[in-house]
Amino acid sequence: MAQQRTLLAAAPQWSLALLMVLTAALVACGPPPKPAELQELEKMRNDSFTAQINTAAPKLLEQADKFHKMAVTAWQEGDAPRAADYAWLGQLRYKTAKSKAKSLDEQARYDEAAAKVTKANQEVEVNKLKIDGLNKSIAQLEQTVAAYDQNASMKRQSTVDQVLLTAEGEREKAKAVNAAELAAGKWNFAENVMKLTQEHLTAGRVDEALKSAEEAKVAYMEAYAVAKPEFDKASASATRAEREKALYVAASSAFSVDALQDQRGVVVVMPRVFDLNKTTVLEGKAFMLDAAVKIATDFPETTVMIEGYTQSKGSDSKNLTISQSRADSVRDYLVQKGVDPKRCVSSGYGEEKPRYDNSSKDDRGKNDRVEVVFVMTK
Repeated sequence: MAQQRTLLAAAPQWSLALLMVLTAALVACGPPPKPAELQELEKMRNDSFTAQINTAAPKLLEQADKFHKMAVTAWQEGDAPRAADYAWLGQLRYKTAKSKAKSLDEQARYDEAAAKVTKANQEVEVNKLKIDGLNKSIAQLEQTVAAYDQNASMKRQSTVDQVLLTAEGEREKAKAVNAAELAAGKWNFAENVMKLTQEHLTAGRVDEALKSAEEAKVAYMEAYAVAKPEFDKASASATRAEREKALYVAASSAFSVDALQDQRGVVVVMPRVFDLNKTTVLEGKAFMLDAAVKIATDFPETTVMIEGYTQSKGSDSKNLTISQSRADSVRDYLVQKGVDPKRCVSSGYGEEKPRYDNSSKDDRGKNDRVEVVFVMTK
């Protein structure tokens, strides 16, 4: 009896120890293996298509995420069956969302394809119109060709004349850059073909003349292309004295009068460019100013000094004012024609430095003049 009471007294302590052992065993074991449904749901959530699903069906994706969290919680609490159920529900939400997203994506692709088809149909219609227009143009061209055939000989002759004229122009360009020396082979070939063209024309061989005229034109162009760089190089390397001589010759030729040369540079005298006491260039004298523009353009290394003068009649101050205004008028003309204003200097000297005798009426009138001086600066 005493032994029975001893066992009963020890029972509470034994139950507590057993409970502690069981609890420790459970903690040591941890959560059960992750259910396959939960693993599949997590694999779905890592799909690259998730971003599109979030755009197309955000609420369904949110529900799938919610069931995922619930499944994870159940699993961590050791309730694998409940975790599998939640995960399965999450899969359903995710699959539904993905299906909806794919449907919207396919619809978008369909709409895009339909738009492309519509655009293609429109382009087909446009092309049909273009084809109709081309057919009409072809018909008109055929009519033109038929009319052309009626007087082909005359028109071919006209074409030959035009090509010959172009060839002559190319010949002059090649000649200007000394192609006869700098591109002798191509120049001589072009000259021979041009001679052959004339022989064809004399014999009435219009088609052959047209062909050789085209060939001559191309040959002169090739001669120009070969000679031009060498010509430019030779021109650039010319000495200053040679350029001054060329400037003098060009000025004399451009103004149809002998230019002057003094310590200032090459001088061109333009008498009676203005009416008495006027500062506007006479209409009939503009060609002289155009000649000055050409010289300034052909010799860009020059400074252009424009000097205005008057005859001795009138007050000194008035004559000085008029001469300055005249020089300014000429300068403005040159600038308007493209000459760099930085290169142009205008000065008025009134009745100073008369070039002609003021005692003679005719000579005195010549003192109403402008002198354009081209000064080499390089």
